[in-house]
Amino acid sequence: LLGPHWRESPTPSPRAATMLRTLAVVGMLAAGVSAQSEQALEMGALRSAFVNEDSFQYYSVVIPPSSNAIKVKLIPSYGDPDAYLSFTTAEPDDLTATWVMDDVGAEEQVIKRDAEEFCQFEPCILHMSVYGYDESEYMIGVYDASVATLKIEDECAPGCKQDQIADGICQQECKVSACYDDGGDCDKQNCAPGCDEGWVGDEYCDEACFVEACQWDGGDCT
Repeated sequence: LLGPHWRESPTPSPRAATMLRTLAVVGMLAAGVSAQSEQALEMGALRSAFVNEDSFQYYSVVIPPSSNAIKVKLIPSYGDPDAYLSFTTAEPDDLTATWVMDDVGAEEQVIKRDAEEFCQFEPCILHMSVYGYDESEYMIGVYDASVATLKIEDECAPGCKQDQIADGICQQECKVSACYDDGGDCDKQNCAPGCDEGWVGDEYCDEACFVEACQWDGGDCT
């Protein structure tokens, strides 16, 4: 006797598979469940966190319909964290992210609602991954930038511009809560933004330390 005949389901295209995964993520978030290891962030709140070298921390935040623009802030206390942002892919990386924040020091990324990939569904979910190029401690937050599009060059307090936060130099003008206590610069002095002086000459090449002020990482990169 012949056994039962099984019909194989067609394999979805990569685009369809991505759409299905995104719809599943949106469904889980709408039900209060995060995608795998994504941590929920609140709009307007700054989160302090740590990431190991060559590892990721994952976040998601719900963007309200009233927000016509958002601003993502990434402020390292030490190390070199990079951030990957996407509205279409959960746990984005360097291949799947729409926006990448990979400079050394404090950064911000303003995204307007009229951007092509701002939101594909409601609720509108921004997925963020923070990658540790080096072992890193950082602060990350997402803010409504609909009205006040504060730039990183603007002052967060009298005498302190936002690009002075977490630049490796202690500035008393920045040591206030509005400037995130200078991103930790007054707690520990580093020879360059994101470079712990203990990393210089440790036989490991650290991008943040490869500057003259840190003796070119003590020759670790040559």
